[in-house]
Amino acid sequence: MDTFLIIFKIAIREDKYSDSVTGRVRLTSKGTDYFESLSNAERKDFYKKLRQELANAIPVNLERITSNENVETDSSVTPRQIFLSINIKKSEDEQEISVNLAIKDLDELIKHKSITVIGSGDSSRYLDEVYGYKPIRKNFFRMDYLFQEGKSFKSQ
Repeated sequence: MDTFLIIFKIAIREDKYSDSVTGRVRLTSKGTDYFESLSNAERKDFYKKLRQELANAIPVNLERITSNENVETDSSVTPRQIFLSINIKKSEDEQEISVNLAIKDLDELIKHKSITVIGSGDSSRYLDEVYGYKPIRKNFFRMDYLFQEGKSFKSQ
């Protein structure tokens, strides 16, 4: 009796963000040390300043830049650095730039922070210019099926 495991991976890609986008920035190692030394109240103030600095730099209305204030460790780099959640909402005003353009602008502003306003902000100066801004794609799912003697079973 032969048993086979077949894994189907289906990724739905959208190159344009017509609605809000969830994304993240990475702090430099110096920024990570600084952020981790802050109290909870000081971290909230850091996020508030960062949102304002990013909104001014792009430029978009402050209400379009949000964060759930999640912090995640980037284990792919040494010394250790952390990711911060930064989201960009769709504008209700047709005169404002699109989400897609805001993503591109923010990424470029961070990557060139040595010559942009990002490099001089109280909070934004700690953003990692190597990483920039990266949207997080949520529309990915995985299906595993076991096939045995002509029968299929979806794995748990």
